[in-house]
Amino acid sequence: MKIYKCKHGRAEVYKIFLRWLKSKLCNTKIEQEPHFKIHLPEDFESKLNKRILLTGAGFSHCYGMPLTSTLNEEIFNNQHSSIQAKEKILDINGNYEDVYASLPNDMKNDFENAIMDIFEQYDSQMNFRHSPKPNISDIANDDIQEQFFNIFFQEDSYNILITLNQDLVHERAFLTLAKKRQSKQFEINEAINLHYPYNNYCLSEVVTKTENYNGYIQRQTQDLYKYNDFNQVIKFEPSAQPRIGSFNLIKAHGSTNWSHSEGQNILITGRDKKNDIQKFNALLASKELLKQISQMKDIVLVIFGYSFSDEHINKIICDICKKNGKLIVIDTKNLNYFKNELANKPLLINNEENISLIKDALARGKYFSGETYKYVSENNQIKELENAIQNCENN
Repeated sequence: MKIYKCKHGRAEVYKIFLRWLKSKLCNTKIEQEPHFKIHLPEDFESKLNKRILLTGAGFSHCYGMPLTSTLNEEIFNNQHSSIQAKEKILDINGNYEDVYASLPNDMKNDFENAIMDIFEQYDSQMNFRHSPKPNISDIANDDIQEQFFNIFFQEDSYNILITLNQDLVHERAFLTLAKKRQSKQFEINEAINLHYPYNNYCLSEVVTKTENYNGYIQRQTQDLYKYNDFNQVIKFEPSAQPRIGSFNLIKAHGSTNWSHSEGQNILITGRDKKNDIQKFNALLASKELLKQISQMKDIVLVIFGYSFSDEHINKIICDICKKNGKLIVIDTKNLNYFKNELANKPLLINNEENISLIKDALARGKYFSGETYKYVSENNQIKELENAIQNCENN
């Protein structure tokens, strides 16, 4: 007779027994913490472009999209908003995400539809004009756009763009470049295109919206992620892994052109994004990719127009800082306001260690404030940004 030795101590065995007994008595399963696995290419870390752009609402505002602080009024006046939602907007002292968080679940769908409708209206305006910024000032100078995005591009590397926005500003900007490339009006590197990493995780759950040529958006069930004219710049093959020589666009909070096969929008908002991400494999894959990137050393993270209001994103930023990361922040607010506000942000409240991580990484980088749209539209500011990134890399 064999005698098996237990690798656990007595105390650990007793804990395991109690858990087993509880599961039997309660007729429930013992559930482990969920972990969503992705498989990175073997050369991903060695060939990762350490220049990474993270964009928030302030970036899209440079192209004419509304800021988080101004969306309440537009949602209030939107045809999809219920009377109850309007009452919440009037009662709550906060932005639209605070309003959304206060709504009961059965009222959130109408609120989401109002947001979708607003984003789609703005997107159709951008599409009509074939210009990434129709409302603030004319920065549709495509060679300037190419200069900006080329800062974050290396031909033989995995290039990463992270956006927390659900709009299609990145797609539209690249679409404009692609159309110019086709018409031979100026030369552009053929490798500049967009790719959604790990899009195979969405195949079973995403229905896409395609676009009629008159600019209106409708739901379709045939194709994944497709806008008719986006095929020029976005790769739709379900090859999952990030791709070398492309911009790999991580849409961490979903997109206005993604919807669940059951009709639910793959677009998360409010103050519980960390848990809402669990609902969709598409977003879990993005979360896991960001987590793995955050463990890699010497990243220069350019944060453009992000308010530091999302706990799970702040965790990614802090982890990057721990690995000798450097931060370059572009924001409309001045540095004094920024540093004072940090202490009120999720994951940073009463956490001097995390605040110090961000401040130290910023001290090794640079802070740009003022008219942020200039950093995507004017030669001098774009060159200044590139020089700041190079200084980070050399020090």
